[in-house]
Amino acid sequence: MSLALSSQKTKLEIDQLINSVSWYHSVELLPGIVAPGSLPKNGRYDVESLLQFVENNTNDLSAKKILEVGTWDGPLAFKLKSKGYDVVASDIQNPDKTGFNVTSQITGLDVPYVRCSVYDLQRHFDAEFDVVIFFGVFYHLKYPILAFERIAKILKPGGRILFMGSGVSHHFESLEGLPLASEQANLFRQTLDAMDAAGVPLCLSYPGNYLNGDNWFMPNRNALAGWIKSSGFTVGAIQGTPNDWGVLSLRGWAEKTSDRTIHEHGLVGETGGFLSEVEI
Repeated sequence: MSLALSSQKTKLEIDQLINSVSWYHSVELLPGIVAPGSLPKNGRYDVESLLQFVENNTNDLSAKKILEVGTWDGPLAFKLKSKGYDVVASDIQNPDKTGFNVTSQITGLDVPYVRCSVYDLQRHFDAEFDVVIFFGVFYHLKYPILAFERIAKILKPGGRILFMGSGVSHHFESLEGLPLASEQANLFRQTLDAMDAAGVPLCLSYPGNYLNGDNWFMPNRNALAGWIKSSGFTVGAIQGTPNDWGVLSLRGWAEKTSDRTIHEHGLVGETGGFLSEVEI
């Protein structure tokens, strides 16, 4: 189903707007009018399934304030808005370049947009959100734990984070980004599956080049749970399903239960520990 059913723009105006920017998500903006994005490679971006995931893992969204971190061109944020939900979007990208503002102009849906990094959320928001949506971001970050900590700071007590992202499954590369042979990869996968089943937290670490993308850390379910727990959350659920690229598609939710994060290191003769205020 499209993001909106009609537009105040003419067909010519809509075509000109669509062609004026670069799209990432291939999503139906209006009935029969699709943004020419690269994701997915074949077909349409399944924003309906994402909406269902959000609704199924929160309680009565109609009474909640929502922030989507990493919205890009905004299909999920606009879909939430079309359902009448109170949603704000944020991303590091320029909304004039990604299609976010064009989507707003075409659909007539008005979603507030804050251009900032996940690390800088506290500079723009107080602890005001009931739900933060964090899809497709953490594995692109140098500091994923810091990102979860910063999200916790802008959630209300008992607020919920919904997360999706990539983890380690059965595609392995060398440090230089060269894929391993299938026989060796299968052996590693068996080992990792056994470690995951035993509750061992583990992740791959690359210098931003995994799968030829801006991908730094690929955790298993237990490692992701550890990151989230250390950031002031109680994990509700984490699921993982291998995809066609040999990567684990991770998704789940957690609730903010504390304003205290786990310190990096204890201090001699003092209680607590050292928690650096990292500037990104």
